[in-house]
Parts: sequence; C-alpha cells; structure tokens
Amino acid sequence: METSSRPSLCASHHSSHPAGMREGRRDVRISLPSLCDAQVTWNAYSDFVFGEVGNDATARKLVSQCGWTVQGGHNGGVGDTLQVTSGGAEGVVFVWAFNSFHAFKLAKGWEGSTERGVRIGDSVAALLAAYPNFKRVSAGSYLLSEDNVEVEAHFDAPGALVTLIVGDFFRP
Repeated sequence: METSSRPSLCASHHSSHPAGMREGRRDVRISLPSLCDAQVTWNAYSDFVFGEVGNDATARKLVSQCGWTVQGGHNGGVGDTLQVTSGGAEGVVFVWAFNSFHAFKLAKGWEGSTERGVRIGDSVAALLAAYPNFKRVSAGSYLLSEDNVEVEAHFDAPGALVTLIVGDFFRP
C-alpha cells in the first residue's frame, strides 16, 4: 500500500491517501488511480466513473495532492477542458468538461488493460477479437459507439495499439 501522497507508477489504486472532497453536502471519496489499472471499462477508469466522480475540484485535487499535472495547458475555463495526467508520464489523461468527468486517454505508460484484456501495444486483431463492434474509420483508426460513449483506438504503422480515447471532449 502506497504511503506517500505521490504515487509510484504502479501504486495501488486503493491508496491510503484517497482523493476526496466535499461536494455540496456530501463527501466525495475516490481511490487514487493506478497506471496499472485493469478495471477499465467504456464508462469508467476504476473508481472514476463518467459523471459520478465529482466536479473540477476532483481533478485539481489529483494535481495538488497526488502528483498529477495539468496536461497540454488544458486548465479548464470557458471554452477549454481541464485535463490532468498521471505524474508526468501521460500514460493516463483524465478530462473534465462542463464541471464533470467526461473522458480519459490511455497511451504508452499505461500498464493496465481493459476489462476484456486489451493493452497498449496489442494488434488490431486482438482489439477486434475482444471488441468486435469497433469499425475502421481510416488507416490506423477505429471507432466504437456504444451505450452513448465513443471509443477511439489508434494504431501505429506496424499495427500496434498506441492510444485509446474513451468518452468525449478530449483535446490533444
């Protein structure tokens, strides 16, 4: 169990320092996400569930207390998203838009897998075996629209999965 507020790359997502805050009249408690998380679904990254994990204050707490950083200058505000990334590794990027958790990006540095076993570096065939409803939209890009969530899968020239973008409002 991680004992500092700064996680290692594979710190347990059940950290002794959960990111939590008061939202309205209730306490919102979430576990510190791990770069090795295997609890990824198309509407959640572990305890981080779209629309249920808290407002922008949750992202800001990841930055101020958990060693995450604001990604790509996306610091929120009118016309921009709030995007935070895991400890500078950028293997996991979380996106808040309209004061709610809306998306996440998984890339090199993320050491986990989806609930069906897909990992960064897998082939197109492995993705399609696990998720046959993905459709090819261009060379190296596949899209899945399911349960009001879009998932983008991007592959490099040799055919290895390099990014999964789950949800909406992600901005490079």
